[in-house]
Amino acid sequence: MIVGILRKPHLSAVLWNFNNVVRNLCYKKENKTPVQRMDNQSEAQEIQYSIYKKMTADEKIRLATNLYSTARKIKRAELQNKYPQLTEAEIDKKLRDIFLHART
Repeated sequence: MIVGILRKPHLSAVLWNFNNVVRNLCYKKENKTPVQRMDNQSEAQEIQYSIYKKMTADEKIRLATNLYSTARKIKRAELQNKYPQLTEAEIDKKLRDIFLHART
């Protein structure tokens, strides 16, 4: 599926941005060394929670905003791919409706 996505220029740009966000989160701020990869989910969660606890409120808001923005870009790219006949205004309306009624 990823290979098919990379052939679409608008999806590939979104994935490139998403990969940069993930790459930045996977490196320690102090010395930019890669965080050790773990297969144990609970251990990884503990590390993730400790990272979140150390973040300032501003960093947490920035992270959430980037995540939301990336989700919208991915959804927009999917809609453009699925409905190529729609105008930008129609895509925008569909996107607003989707995110307005989104559930977790």
